[in-house]
Amino acid sequence: SDLLPALAIMRNRSRDLTRNTPVATGAIATVVTSVVGPGLRVKSNIDREALGLEEDAANAWERQAERLWAMWAGSTECDATRTQTFAEYQGMVFRGSLESGDIFILLPSIKRQGSHFRLRLQAIEADRVENEGLKRDTAELAGGVELDEHGAPKRYHILKNHPGDNLGKTRVWQKVEAFGPKSGRRQVLHLYDKLRPGQTRGAP
Repeated sequence: SDLLPALAIMRNRSRDLTRNTPVATGAIATVVTSVVGPGLRVKSNIDREALGLEEDAANAWERQAERLWAMWAGSTECDATRTQTFAEYQGMVFRGSLESGDIFILLPSIKRQGSHFRLRLQAIEADRVENEGLKRDTAELAGGVELDEHGAPKRYHILKNHPGDNLGKTRVWQKVEAFGPKSGRRQVLHLYDKLRPGQTRGAP
């Protein structure tokens, strides 16, 4: 009740400052460079004793895991839009979470010719997640995040297009399950700094 009614105004102010005020632009850029840098890298170090592996077998597994990671993360194929490597994606996502308060990442499985992997990253800007039909926030649905009886995310209400592209048009939502109904695999990553119990969205 404190955050959600003012969130759109807070986002607009944050983005305006980032675009037009050099101090704000520099602050965001400095934090992104300091935190993300060249991007996260994998250093595989498995617990071979727990897995019952000999040292040579464990070393071979770790080398192969790092090799596969480098193939996926070092290529733009990790991005659903095929435009960024994983390191570049991290910078964009972190910047978006700072400016907008939060950002969402879908994890679709997309088969493409010539690609060894199906896992892709699909970024969803904060503005696209809102209650279907612009319904009022409740204990079960707040800020486009539908919750279960324990307050855990159950599904997300995502506009098919950015609200800025929908001026004068009918808004169309799709509901994306937070976890796969059969596999239990997480299907949506919601990146934000949770400061209070029950908070469903992040503040810029």
